Amino acid sequence: MLSKFSTSAKLYLLIFITAASLIGLGLYGIDDLREMNENTRTLYADRVLCMQQLANMRFEYMTYIQPMARKVKDHELTFIEAKKQVQTAREIINTNWHYYKLSYLTPEEQLLVAQMDVIKNQADKTNENLESILSKEDTHALDDLIQKESSTGLPPFIIKVTQLMELQVRVGKEIFNNSKEIYQRTSRNFFLLILFSLLIALSLSFYIIKNIKSLIKDILNSNNIIKKSEEKYRKANARFKAIVENVFVGIKLNDSNWQIIYRSPSMEAINGWADEKMNQDYFNLIHPDDLEMIKKVHGEVLLNPGKTINIIYRILHKNGHYIWIESQLCNKLSDPDLGAIITVIRDITERKQMEAEIREAEIKFRTLAEKSMVGIYIIQEEKFLYLNPRFAEIFGYQQHELTNTQGSIIDIIISEEDKARVRNNIQSRYEGKVDNVHYEFKGKKKDGTVNYVEILGSSVIINGVPSIIGSMIDITDRKRDEDILKRSEANLKTIMDTTDTAYALLDKKLNVMAFNQKATEFVNSQFKHFPAKGDQLADYFPKERFPQFSKYAVEVLKGKNISYEANYPQADGSVFWYYVRLFPIKNEKNEIFGLMMALSDITERKKSEESLKIAYSRIQNQVNSIKVMAWKQSHLIRSPLANLMGLTTILMDDPSDSDILVFIQNELNRMDTIIIEMAEDAADHVM
Repeated sequence: MLSKFSTSAKLYLLIFITAASLIGLGLYGIDDLREMNENTRTLYADRVLCMQQLANMRFEYMTYIQPMARKVKDHELTFIEAKKQVQTAREIINTNWHYYKLSYLTPEEQLLVAQMDVIKNQADKTNENLESILSKEDTHALDDLIQKESSTGLPPFIIKVTQLMELQVRVGKEIFNNSKEIYQRTSRNFFLLILFSLLIALSLSFYIIKNIKSLIKDILNSNNIIKKSEEKYRKANARFKAIVENVFVGIKLNDSNWQIIYRSPSMEAINGWADEKMNQDYFNLIHPDDLEMIKKVHGEVLLNPGKTINIIYRILHKNGHYIWIESQLCNKLSDPDLGAIITVIRDITERKQMEAEIREAEIKFRTLAEKSMVGIYIIQEEKFLYLNPRFAEIFGYQQHELTNTQGSIIDIIISEEDKARVRNNIQSRYEGKVDNVHYEFKGKKKDGTVNYVEILGSSVIINGVPSIIGSMIDITDRKRDEDILKRSEANLKTIMDTTDTAYALLDKKLNVMAFNQKATEFVNSQFKHFPAKGDQLADYFPKERFPQFSKYAVEVLKGKNISYEANYPQADGSVFWYYVRLFPIKNEKNEIFGLMMALSDITERKKSEESLKIAYSRIQNQVNSIKVMAWKQSHLIRSPLANLMGLTTILMDDPSDSDILVFIQNELNRMDTIIIEMAEDAADHVM
């Protein structure tokens, strides 16, 4: 039979062999796992990440560069939008290519990268040309570029990127296969090591178990003696533990040297430290700012039996953070063996955090509220619990004048006609009928004048009392402008409904405020839409024309009058022309709060102008023909005139020559005939 010492030694040897085997297995596994992890890292960093970079380059090129010319041509994008997308895509491609070249490259990759640099430079020149075309908005160059791209097939840039991606896949597959081979080898060797360790452990365990019966018997006898000696303690301590160990607060007993005699399980749950740490380093765990106070309180408790002291302090938790503790210390035990000090503690960290958050939220609220351009208020029972400077300013008061008032706030700042409505709104929120309200009312300022305000309020509970918190803005100017607009609408309604011109009244945001029947007909005929008050003009205005109209609107809202002509091609091939006038709408203070747009149909005038141009061209042609004919006839007339001039000279020498007179008569008749024919020809050309 083995001795206790021999059996224990073999037990320890068994444990040592088992532990050594586990450590060896662990170290072996860690080494192989490190190798597999290195392969995996290489697969990700040098292959998967590089593949993602190449995929990004191909995606950006095929999505935001190659089809841009076609998208602009098909009016899917404007020139400006297309240029921005091309520039962004080029930046992404350049960034990914830069970091790709910094990664590990195989010799085959280096060769492809060198080829890719050449192709990328060519692609950059093509892309720069595309940006130039988009910047100049050159549609002819855009068409040429589209035709060239259609004829060349897949770009070399995409082909080369694809080749690089295929290479990444091939190399990544090789790395993956290497990892798989390492895993299989490790699994096999790991299994053999486990089997070898189990054989040794089982052999030694079988030998020890055969000789351990006597040791077990001695251990059982010792346990029985210990159980009997502990029974009295358990019974005496049962009630105490039943109470102490199941409460949420921590309870401990200290002697006069502050060494822990007993500590409930909840104590360690609160601060994380075991008794040894608390005994050795208790004062080192106290927050430096609270240390003097703790030492002073401990001294008072020891010197004043029967005294109870409540304190709040910070102690370092085992996790490295300070927690807030509320502690009650008392010196009421008369038996030194039981201890000198009873301490009850509770963790109040969450409460402290909530208090800090509440204080911080209050500071933020007051900081924002005090500097806000919106009136902010809190009321209880028709009195101000808080209001910011802007709220008082809206009604012409100082803050203290409204917070210190004895009367109801409704009687002070609300006009007579709206008092009942405002009071009902407040009461309905106090009673929980509604949570939030948003309405306008007419206010009463300190100087007796009237203003208009818009209010937003919500019901809350503050210190158990129903309250209202909300915001307020002064809308007096807006109301004045709305009244002016309404008067303008009324004054213009008669004119607008009886004119052949289409009129539309717009506010500064180009929302439609009013329009006449002609405007309705125009919008329906050209845009297939029936306008309504409040429409945004951009909703049905042609997209390609709206940017230019917006520029005109900006100038008009600065005070300028603008007019221009606009044509609208129709489905049947005809063209409608309109004369557009834009001019600002001002109030009596010369402030601009909107604009008027007038459209006059000038299609007939344009047609008449075109007809006049054609008629003028025809007349010019007739005049030119007459000039040519007159030049020809002038030569015919000059012949008889020359003859007459010669005969006249002869007659002066011999007036009796009758043949000459006959010849003169014939020449005059011939000249008369020529003149008559000239007149008839001219009449024919004119007709």
